[in-house]
Amino acid sequence: MAEHSNPADAAAPDDADPFHPHQLLLGLPDLAAQCLVAHLAASGSRALTELMGLCREARALVAEHAPKATWTLGREHNQLSRAALHAMAGRSTGDAELTLRAQGTTSSTELVQLLKEAGDSGGWGAVRKLRLEGLENCQLAGAAFSVLVGTACPHMSHLTLAGGWTRFCLRGVVEPTLFTSLSACPSLTHLTLSNMELSRAAAQQVHLLPTHAPGIRSLTANHSSSAPLVAALAPQLTALDCRGAHSPECLAALAACHRLLSVTLDFDRSWEWLRVLVQLPRLQHVTIHVPYEEHRGQHPQPQTQVPSLSGRQPCSWDTLTIKGWMAVWDLPVLPLHGVRKLQLQGLALRPQDTAGTLPGDARAAVDRAVSALLPLAQRGAIEWTGGPGPVDLRVSGLDQWAGAVAAMQRLAPWIPPVCITVMSGEERMAVPGAQIQQLLNSMTELSVECIFFLCHSCGPGFWDVLQQSAVHVRVLWFWRPFDLDAGELALWLAAHPHHTRLKCTSPCDRAAAALKQAQQRLAQQGGLSRVE
Repeated sequence: MAEHSNPADAAAPDDADPFHPHQLLLGLPDLAAQCLVAHLAASGSRALTELMGLCREARALVAEHAPKATWTLGREHNQLSRAALHAMAGRSTGDAELTLRAQGTTSSTELVQLLKEAGDSGGWGAVRKLRLEGLENCQLAGAAFSVLVGTACPHMSHLTLAGGWTRFCLRGVVEPTLFTSLSACPSLTHLTLSNMELSRAAAQQVHLLPTHAPGIRSLTANHSSSAPLVAALAPQLTALDCRGAHSPECLAALAACHRLLSVTLDFDRSWEWLRVLVQLPRLQHVTIHVPYEEHRGQHPQPQTQVPSLSGRQPCSWDTLTIKGWMAVWDLPVLPLHGVRKLQLQGLALRPQDTAGTLPGDARAAVDRAVSALLPLAQRGAIEWTGGPGPVDLRVSGLDQWAGAVAAMQRLAPWIPPVCITVMSGEERMAVPGAQIQQLLNSMTELSVECIFFLCHSCGPGFWDVLQQSAVHVRVLWFWRPFDLDAGELALWLAAHPHHTRLKCTSPCDRAAAALKQAQQRLAQQGGLSRVE
């Protein structure tokens, strides 16, 4: 029986239209074609698929120059054909990134087949970064595909294995056959295990990993059972991301990483992690992630005994990066005197524990935090990195904290504009004029970019205080306000001497109706609305 050929696979005839898109493409110089394919691959659009549909030569061009590709296992149609995937990944040279994404119950068999095909053909020579996703769908074939990973990508430098990405998903499982397969990858330097856990057999044999992969210098492992993996690689690691791991076993493994130059951890108020970090002799870059519950301020972790660092050699870290909002109580504990550059997302002005905080204690806490920051600020060593404004202060209620913000004014000459985020508790609050007056009086020397109210509305005197205040707030932002007074709001919009922008996001029905009425009144007076 005669085969039915694909018209797109046929070579172009000699009298082909020279102005047809694929003929113009094939006529491009090598560098120009490479740049075009790289751009289309990075854009994530269907243009690359459409380009490959033009002709066989166009598909070959994509396979020759595409810098990265994603192949979804278990899907009938992918951007690249299976042959084009092998052609792209199997180039003799290159710096390609390849993602294989498992999806559905048939993924295991297809993954094994694909990796076996790659290994049988000598390996995907162009792949430097391999990422295997959705491995929670491949648990039954864990050993079968793991033994093929190394021979499939013998020149890779980065390997990522990823399981389910939510807390409700099953995790992927690492089998010991993965360790032996990595003997085929002498250039492997980075290993990432995301939502993966070691099988019982892998945990027993993980000590063999350094023998098979002696070049690994960077490890990312975010599972609480990753302590054996960290311990096995500790003598050779220079970079470690071990978020979510604060068990005694993990901390003991961390303490053995004497060559470590950079580390990323989750914040924990037991402070044991800090006792370990200050003793690592080569450590230069530290990143700490503050959990959401901490900077939200509703359920702070219990404070244990703060570590005493006296008598130890001061650290000499190049950078300390805080991701999230660190509480003002905790900031002075950090060894900031030994830090050359501090990257700080923001500060959380919140109670130290569930007992609450008196206004005087709140002011003292902010003052101690400012005193710790002041030497760094004076030499330009603080970089503020987050929030709706450059400097984001998260305030857990104004009763105790409105006046405490005043201590921040000691930093005024050295910090950019400030955003105040007023957090809400379990109940929605109406902010009275007296509280907003106290807050504004605490910021007379600061440049105020934004005051952001979460689930608050305006109490008596709120708009009058704003109208009379000398503090210029560029943006007043309410998220889910439950009530507003249309008359007071219209007067403020018409009379406020500064051109403050008012933003309301997801207002309740009563607040939305009041906003509409205020803008209508302003329009009748010929005023320009500044409500977004």
